[in-house]
Amino acid sequence: MKRRNVWRGLVLLLLCHGFVKVGLTAPPPAPLPTPAPAAAGGNWYVRPGGAGAKTGADWNNASDISSIPWSSVKPGDSIWLAGGTYNNSPIVPGASGAAGNLISIKRVLATDAVPAAAAGWNPSFDSQVIVTNTTANNTAANCSAGDVLCFNSSSLGNYTYWDGRVDSGISLRTSNISGLSPTNNTTPGQSALDLGTFPGNSGTGSNHDITFTNVDFAGPAGAATFTHSSYDVAVMVRKATGNILITNCRIHGANNNVWLDLSTGVTFDHTKFYDNVASGSSAGHPNMVQYAGNSNITFRYNEWWNWNTEGLMSWQPGGSLYVYGNVFHDAYNAAFPSVIQAQAPTGPLFFYNNTIANVNGYCVFRPNSPNDWTSGSQARNNIYWNSAVCAQDAPVDSDYDAVYNDMTASAGTGDTLTVAQIEAHSSALPAAPFVNAAAGNFQLLADTPAGVTLASPYNVDMFGTTRGADGVWDRGAIQLTGSSSSLPPSPQGFHVVSIQ
Repeated sequence: MKRRNVWRGLVLLLLCHGFVKVGLTAPPPAPLPTPAPAAAGGNWYVRPGGAGAKTGADWNNASDISSIPWSSVKPGDSIWLAGGTYNNSPIVPGASGAAGNLISIKRVLATDAVPAAAAGWNPSFDSQVIVTNTTANNTAANCSAGDVLCFNSSSLGNYTYWDGRVDSGISLRTSNISGLSPTNNTTPGQSALDLGTFPGNSGTGSNHDITFTNVDFAGPAGAATFTHSSYDVAVMVRKATGNILITNCRIHGANNNVWLDLSTGVTFDHTKFYDNVASGSSAGHPNMVQYAGNSNITFRYNEWWNWNTEGLMSWQPGGSLYVYGNVFHDAYNAAFPSVIQAQAPTGPLFFYNNTIANVNGYCVFRPNSPNDWTSGSQARNNIYWNSAVCAQDAPVDSDYDAVYNDMTASAGTGDTLTVAQIEAHSSALPAAPFVNAAAGNFQLLADTPAGVTLASPYNVDMFGTTRGADGVWDRGAIQLTGSSSSLPPSPQGFHVVSIQ
């Protein structure tokens, strides 16, 4: 293969302070949805099993979560969820807010003045909200039988804000239910979040302006290899038309952690993706993200670990894809994990300032023939550490990446070229560039060789630190001065870096 022209017609603008500034072609992703405004409307109360008349008027008459009086809920209203377990209580949104006047669905805290003053308040309500569906108890039209939260109409559930208030304050949990889907890799049987529904029945999809924060979307699996009895999904987004934000959430334990197709304007931000280790006898093929026919999709500042096959796998033609500021680490390397692959023309892909560590069971860029990242795709400023990059399947325009121990030769593929062989400005990393990789801390011990300067929004890291402010734009996900001291502890038993 010929050495690639890494400049690709770019113009050198500035050389100063030890880093290069280059005019890059990546447009910024679409703006994120507007945060939920302060509650200004009515208040509705929900507790496990309901209480009294179940009208939702106060805690003494709270509705159950599957019977919220949606016909009475108006834009600007707040729905307060008491903690506890809502067994076999699927949720189907029955109302929409309005632009600038959202409906908020929130786990209640003892510090919330209005709900804490409502009749029947009990301090025990300030606890985790758990919603399950263990018996395929979902008879709503257009919903899959095992769904937990199902948006089954294009006109309902829009302009809503779902807020767990604290890490995993709301947990939506699918179950390992047999017989809900055929063993054909194409038809999921249940989802923790089914936004748009599969297989896209008439009147579904086209949802928009929905935010989830501090929500745990869980499949039935844990960290170990797991056999899925049906093709389950933690998060399904189908035919969304814009302003879908999933931020500060957890997505884990499913056969497909995310199924995303035929959508535009979806952002995954500061979210944890993990435990996607399905056995070969599972009802569907495992993917961290099953991705098809999308455009203007952003994955930024997320953390990914413990997966055994595809990471982000695009298998149908799609448009612009932004992947920046993420940490991908500690894959299940006894199998064949990769970070990203295009099986059909996809892009342009903008793969900027990511850290990839200990992904060596297979290739970071999973081989495909021919290379299907479309014209204009770029990779810049990434760190590849103890990982099999398979650089010839990266975007053709790749440069300014930093590497320690490119393990491509041991990946067992026909890809033989390393980052150093194809990039004019690649750099070598020391063997121990991170504060404590074994403990999951991927902050840098020292500046990397200077990367290339990118425009906003790529000029901050996951902690909000401005890149290059000290004169060096560090390669990788975390600028040298980034800090995680205020973040919650990582889950026990995993090598992770907390980024919430």
